[in-house]
Amino acid sequence: MNLLEIAKVFFERFDFTEEQLEQYKETNSKNDMVYPENIKEGFQNALVYFLEIDTHENQPVTLGCSKLGGLPDLPEQLEFPEKYVFIGQFNIADFKQFDINNVFPDKGIIYLFSSIDCGKTLFYDGPMDQLKPREYLNSVLSQDEQLQKELETEVRISYTPKLTFNDMFYPKDRVLTEEDWIKLMGDIPGFSQHPSRIHLLGLGNYQQEGVSEAYDVLGDPNDHEDDFEEWIKLMYQFDKWLPNQFHFFSYETNYGGFNMNFWVDSKMDEGFRDGNFHKKIIVVGSTT
Repeated sequence: MNLLEIAKVFFERFDFTEEQLEQYKETNSKNDMVYPENIKEGFQNALVYFLEIDTHENQPVTLGCSKLGGLPDLPEQLEFPEKYVFIGQFNIADFKQFDINNVFPDKGIIYLFSSIDCGKTLFYDGPMDQLKPREYLNSVLSQDEQLQKELETEVRISYTPKLTFNDMFYPKDRVLTEEDWIKLMGDIPGFSQHPSRIHLLGLGNYQQEGVSEAYDVLGDPNDHEDDFEEWIKLMYQFDKWLPNQFHFFSYETNYGGFNMNFWVDSKMDEGFRDGNFHKKIIVVGSTT
């Protein structure tokens, strides 16, 4: 079983007390039944699977490997996007074993670039011996100088499957006791209370299921003190307003809490195994 299946079994067998059941019902009643009526189904649906990206400064960075920063390893037919900062390259062979939804093709390299509030993606699935490090042709936009400096040195990366809860699932904090959390994180390997700073899939940093887009529609929660419960209800349901998009990659910088969130303009169950998925990636949600 993968992590998500293990966690769902955990909650199917979890012995909620009467007090916890009442607390869950009370939370639901305040939010007009935002969450499933069945408490076990509610916790199962709120689980989020993602791949934590681990950096390895002391490991050699080989041609075509998964890495952050430095220069992209590109074939001759692909151009380095002008005035963009190279974020990283992700060799699918390094994380395909963790692709539990079979979203990605079996091989290929995904390249991510950023420029202010937009991004660009390239994809290559040809012979590795055609790759060469590609230098920047022109300086990037001045607003991205900090980002370019942070990513100046390349570092090899690996991927670790993890689980967390959707941040908008408030019963997790109101129902689970401290002892429950300890048991949860002990019985489910890789369970984390929050997503890591850099990760694939899952939810965006500070953009849980499209929070920044939701703010544009619903307004800032600080302006909704009188109807905050209604605001929360709509926010939790916002991911249902974007059925054709799912989160692909998040990167939180070391300066100023700046975040980049790359989203895919496609349903996850449709995947993008045809090799054209790079054309469906929409970017970049940037927020603090």
